[in-house]
Amino acid sequence: RPATRVYHQKFTDAFARIFLLLAARIMSTQKKVVIIGGGGGGSLAALKLQGLCDLTLIDKKSYCDFNIAAPRALVDASVTDKIIIPHEEYLKKATIILGLVREVREGFVVVEGRSEPIPYDYLIVASGSSYPVFKGSAPSPSDRRSEFALYREKIAAAKTILVIGGGPTGVEMASELVETYPEKEITLAHNGPNLLDLLSPKAQRLCKLWFEKKKNVKLVLDQTVNDLPKKISVIDKPSSFTTSRNETLKADLTFICIGAGAPNTDFLRAHFANLLDAQGRVLVDESLRAKGSDKIFALGDAAATSDPKLYYAATVHAELIAKNITTLLKNPNAILKKHKPLPPMALVTLGRNNGVMMTPMGTVGGWVPKKVKSQTVFIPQARKRLGLRA
Repeated sequence: RPATRVYHQKFTDAFARIFLLLAARIMSTQKKVVIIGGGGGGSLAALKLQGLCDLTLIDKKSYCDFNIAAPRALVDASVTDKIIIPHEEYLKKATIILGLVREVREGFVVVEGRSEPIPYDYLIVASGSSYPVFKGSAPSPSDRRSEFALYREKIAAAKTILVIGGGPTGVEMASELVETYPEKEITLAHNGPNLLDLLSPKAQRLCKLWFEKKKNVKLVLDQTVNDLPKKISVIDKPSSFTTSRNETLKADLTFICIGAGAPNTDFLRAHFANLLDAQGRVLVDESLRAKGSDKIFALGDAAATSDPKLYYAATVHAELIAKNITTLLKNPNAILKKHKPLPPMALVTLGRNNGVMMTPMGTVGGWVPKKVKSQTVFIPQARKRLGLRA
């Protein structure tokens, strides 16, 4: 029996060595795909490609942050854990590198603090934009949860809250505050005559009417708030502002929800400046591959498309790019699928029980946007998309 056990152990060790050698050989022959950015688009592309290639995800954070639901998380603690998703929860067959990409060269990526470059056969630029509102910089899930908890405390302590910006983000933030804290004084300031001024006239009317029916909110329209700090989305101390009409706005807490962020593509400028447009977005063809490169793809805010710079657009891009790279892994000369520009659509929550939805077929408010988005702010769909429980 002892001899049998020794033989069995030797056989097991030999089998393990053979398995590891075969696995190493398979990995060495697999094409290398690198994704820069683990937001909504980058995380979905990674999920679709894992197991099909030697995949590496590079992100500054160790988690995917579902920012579209951040306004809800700032008033509802139960939402927080559902929208902070560690990369390791949905990526089981990929290398995850935490760090800041310094530059991209032909065939490899340089990450700050790492001596060895990261090689790639195909690269996906999913680095998003620098739009500061609700985008956390916390490196870990626990730190991000602490950020949300701190802001909830500040919201609870404030008697007066100012939201600057009447686009979708500002409207959703203000509506969450108005509905959750009827005892607080909420002011929503916007530089245009109508809220949601990039949406249809009906959407603008429905939105304004919803706020006008609330007793604890003041609308300050068609006025610019002067001397706002740059690159800051929250002022967590009593502040006073003047507007272009010399009106004074005071608040214990201020949320700044304005400004289109610049794409995070500086790492391409040194060696791939020819791939960028004047705004810094990657010029892409119909397959979302960079014009002038057969190895680089781009999605979401980083891609120069006519699509709205919204979460759902990034996920559509991610699905297509994952399919195209899967095709290229099998046949480098294959014809790729083409992206069809997305129609103008928008769905803006007005608290949990109302909203406005604009589609090519028309604009509706009330029950339909409530059921589609306002009740859950797409959290179940986002989690299921990554293969997780709702």
